[in-house]
Amino acid sequence: MSKDELEDQILGIKNEVTNIEDGAERKELYIKNKLYKEYSPKFNEIESVLQVEQKKLEDANRDIARIEEGLQNANIDKRGIIARIKEIKKKDYALNKEKTKTLNEKLKAIGKEKNTKMNVVTKKIKVFEKELKSI
Repeated sequence: MSKDELEDQILGIKNEVTNIEDGAERKELYIKNKLYKEYSPKFNEIESVLQVEQKKLEDANRDIARIEEGLQNANIDKRGIIARIKEIKKKDYALNKEKTKTLNEKLKAIGKEKNTKMNVVTKKIKVFEKELKSI
């Protein structure tokens, strides 16, 4: 191969490297957006339920302060609301953990794929550079 041909080969491989990196970036962005779209409604639902339950808790606390006569019933309601809030917070935590785990797995797979492709391309470049030096 001539020097120009080798330089063209190297340039082509460098373009391939750029394409691999761009592809990995697109995949990462796709996965992030996909997970955001998948998990956002769930988080929104949990947050809206949580806000309602927290409002109920605030109302229950206000009722307890105002009405001593209904203290026992208000306390029962308060305990139930607190229990439901704890359950909702557990769901929120579990969902967030699941999302993070899924995201990390997807990003790790993309990174592995990128590294594998980069290693192949890097070896090709080294071979052509070696051949170029021998010319």
